[in-house]
Amino acid sequence: MGRNAFQVQSFIEQLIELKISLCVQNLGLETLDENGKRSGMIDMMLAIMGQFAQMERSTLIERVKSGLEKARRAGKRLGRPKHSSYSREKLLSVHGKMIKDIQMGISQRKVAKIHNVALSTVVRVDKRRQSSIISFFD
Repeated sequence: MGRNAFQVQSFIEQLIELKISLCVQNLGLETLDENGKRSGMIDMMLAIMGQFAQMERSTLIERVKSGLEKARRAGKRLGRPKHSSYSREKLLSVHGKMIKDIQMGISQRKVAKIHNVALSTVVRVDKRRQSSIISFFD
């Protein structure tokens, strides 16, 4: 429902203003009772669960950063793979038919289907076919 406890609480406030009750089935709780009154118990439960979720997220971020730093110290290469850029000649040899279809005026979506590639690949090839270096990892 949100990335932090404040966002979750704000979202619930918006639902309540719209008279929409949020139901947590596994806990048997609803934000509004049958009379439309706000439940204090669910406010407390959602605040606690939101804080735990926020703590878990920050722990996860720290673990990822720590793992990346450990990999760097171990000499691992991070980022783009080597040789991820094509020269103009390599681009023409790999995607020559695709480029011809683009130049013939066929839509990018249709070109992607014809050549069984992602639309983003066609967009990149089309965008960079006039440049001298083509990078597929921008």
